[in-house]
Amino acid sequence: MTLKLTVDTLDGVDEPLRALYEEADGKYRLKVDGIEDVAPLKAKISELLGETKSEREKRKALEASQTEAERKAAEEKGEFQKLYQAEQEARRKIEADLAGYREKITKGTLDGEAGKMAAELSRDTAKAALLTEQAAKFIKVADDGLQYEIGGVKVDRAKVLDHLKAAYPFLADGNQSNGGGANGGGGGAGSITKEQFKAMGDKERIALHKNDPETFRRLAG
Repeated sequence: MTLKLTVDTLDGVDEPLRALYEEADGKYRLKVDGIEDVAPLKAKISELLGETKSEREKRKALEASQTEAERKAAEEKGEFQKLYQAEQEARRKIEADLAGYREKITKGTLDGEAGKMAAELSRDTAKAALLTEQAAKFIKVADDGLQYEIGGVKVDRAKVLDHLKAAYPFLADGNQSNGGGANGGGGGAGSITKEQFKAMGDKERIALHKNDPETFRRLAG
């Protein structure tokens, strides 16, 4: 089977592949957001479908070539059941592989958005890497696109950016109107409270110690 990015109807799409399509403007489109080159995915799915088709054709050939008595004898020996089980196992494998591909697509989309948000907050590569990890906690990939949540409450993208700047001021760049420095606009590491310091993870504390050892000693003392 040739996997098409867009089809008019799902009638010609194998059952385990239908979950990969979403309806849009009267057509069905393959969900591949986050992956630019879908050739490897298409090749793998075609390979798996080919294996399933082969097992199915073997079972049909057995049914067609045997007389009723021969088929009954084959069933008693377990040959027919063996082919049926092989087909079902191949189908289960396809479904599991497809679920794995969808998970990779979702993770790629989420990581990409978290990286973009981190890049908007800091031009420093090391700081942006830490911010990417934190930003990913507030992003979800839904069927209708990206969603943002803080404490289980849906918010817009701007609120997540504001939250990250307030929670990790030592990682985010300062107010650009004040020169764009890391401590500009009163949002630098020196403004971290004891409560914020206690809530930090090991990576955040290591970053603070590296970028502002004086503040680290003050808060850790």
